[in-house]
Amino acid sequence: MNLSARMNRLPGFRTGVLAILLLFALLAATLWPATLDDAFISYRYARHFVEGHGLVFNPGERVEGYSNLLWVLLLSPAIAMGWDAEAASKLIGAGCGLGALLLAMLLLRRHFRASGPVVLLFGAWLATCTGFVYYAVSGLETLFYTLQLLLLIWFLVQKKPGRAALVCTTLLITRPEGMLFILPLTLCVWPGWQEGKAGVMGFLQRLPVKRSGGQGAGKWWLYPLLPAAGLALTTLWRWHYYGALLPNTFNAKIKTHWGLLHYAMWHTQTFINYLYQSFAWNEWVLIFALFYALFLLSRRDLAPAAVLGCLLFFIWFSGSDWMSFGRFYVPALPVIGLFAWAGVQAFASALQRRSDKGRRLWLWLSLPILFNLVTFYYADEELASGEKINPAMHSRPHRAVGLWLREHARPGEKLVVNEIGAIGWYSNLPVIDMIGLTNKQIPGFWKSGDFAGYADFILAQRPVWIALNDRQEPGDEGMDPVHRALYAHMQADGSFQLVRTFPLRRDKNLLLFRRNGP
Repeated sequence: MNLSARMNRLPGFRTGVLAILLLFALLAATLWPATLDDAFISYRYARHFVEGHGLVFNPGERVEGYSNLLWVLLLSPAIAMGWDAEAASKLIGAGCGLGALLLAMLLLRRHFRASGPVVLLFGAWLATCTGFVYYAVSGLETLFYTLQLLLLIWFLVQKKPGRAALVCTTLLITRPEGMLFILPLTLCVWPGWQEGKAGVMGFLQRLPVKRSGGQGAGKWWLYPLLPAAGLALTTLWRWHYYGALLPNTFNAKIKTHWGLLHYAMWHTQTFINYLYQSFAWNEWVLIFALFYALFLLSRRDLAPAAVLGCLLFFIWFSGSDWMSFGRFYVPALPVIGLFAWAGVQAFASALQRRSDKGRRLWLWLSLPILFNLVTFYYADEELASGEKINPAMHSRPHRAVGLWLREHARPGEKLVVNEIGAIGWYSNLPVIDMIGLTNKQIPGFWKSGDFAGYADFILAQRPVWIALNDRQEPGDEGMDPVHRALYAHMQADGSFQLVRTFPLRRDKNLLLFRRNGP
């Protein structure tokens, strides 16, 4: 009996699982103070919803500046009961992280038939991935969304299409791109799919062949109909309430003004760069996942493969994300890890059959966990110091600005600011978002390059406070073009004066201006 088989029968497997969950909880507690600035956008929408203003960022302005509807609705009862929104979001996120961790290990054990040691190594690897831990306590819906994706895969591989359809519906309400997962659901319940040969070619070489009979085979189309109906109702509600088919975040972030070729080339280049950055020190995961896809993938793996395909398509389509630790890859991380560690299992089994050096093999397989802990340490230091990381990754500096404005600004005075999360939450002032997440007109100006028109539009709103960043990136020699255009108009007008400078990080400051006179 080889080492893997002996370890698989040890009674310590459950103890190992509990140790992994405890490790994740301890790492999450370490990053607990670091809240993503964007999380406060969801908090503000939820607070206004509870207060009776509706799902709005500014009372009276119906613009969907969030992209996580179900998360906002989930936080609303906690706020209504007087709970701290930040703490509630972190507790829910950490709970979802624990659930996702358990479910991912269960999938590797049951579906991919991995041995106990490989399952434990996979769990320890996932529990120490910086992005997975950080976004569990960031205040955003990332791990809530990830847990639903794993539930979708689990119900599909367990052949429970009704539950899978229900999860698919909650996915599209949680995030707009959740509509993509109607495709994996449809493929998995369609009676035309059957077991095939291993590997990508075996997976794709034959068209689906219809099967006759089978329970529910005649009404398989009812399952995709449930999320499709949910999508239709959500879209109709969005059109009625906000006057748009998609959240305004799509309008503000997706570069729809580009030509198709330019869009495809830039997004492909960005996708590759983002992949490299997100898997630094973990490139081996991609290699083993590719190994499994090329040589071991079969039709029984349709559910995780199709879900992963949808996730990768969205990352490409969206142009990736500016947030650290690969936020858009976090929902895909457990699925990629499943394929990678299933590949590790196959490789380890083949190697052990040819060698008796099993203990040395498992020692080498534990090294990725050490790499994860090293990168986690530096990420923790980076978040704590705030010297190099984007200030919006940690709401602490923006929190100070918001609290200062709460003390010095009068209620109802309009504020123009680039990062609207913590500043908007703590100041509780009407906010004009420079990026245009909460304004339908602003994205059109910077997309067309009309910075002068942008500045005129902003100043026409008669703001009392304007907050500008002296630079966006560390290598910048001055202001971003949008900030510079607004600053030039303010200087020419002469109606604003600098009242306070807030340090955001070592090389970036926020300049707060106030209007002179009425």
